[in-house]
Amino acid sequence: MVEDRAAEERAFAERAAEERAASGRHGKGDHRGHRGHRDHEEEDEVRRNIKETRNELGDTVSALAAKTDIKSRAAEAAGAAKGKVAEATGVAKGKAAEAAGTAKGMASEVAGKVREATPDQVKDAATEARKRPVLLLAVAGAVIAVVVRRLRKRNRAK
Repeated sequence: MVEDRAAEERAFAERAAEERAASGRHGKGDHRGHRGHRDHEEEDEVRRNIKETRNELGDTVSALAAKTDIKSRAAEAAGAAKGKVAEATGVAKGKAAEAAGTAKGMASEVAGKVREATPDQVKDAATEARKRPVLLLAVAGAVIAVVVRRLRKRNRAK
């Protein structure tokens, strides 16, 4: 890059010397007058334009390099997606906790109502069943056997 700048400056100096030679001026004396001062200003302006153009070109190259860096762009996209997933997970957890609390409260309320509405005979039967778990298992097994038999008959009939 330094070599390019030096080459540009040499080329510019050569062009300036050729222009001076063509206009009949030789060398850099104080005999320039008003025209020589304007040439010097033009040289400075051209140098500023060259420097500004170099800076713009450097910015453009950097922007293009960033666009073509697929690995970093993919990493940025993955990071953004990860952030969205984390946010959605947090929201879902909050809603689930809220729903669980509501369901727990409702279940307690319903259980209380069921206890109040259950007749004494059913409560007594439940107490007896807890005392005799073998009898309860035998009755439950018999009920299941009857249900399975009926389902098989129904499936054969179809």
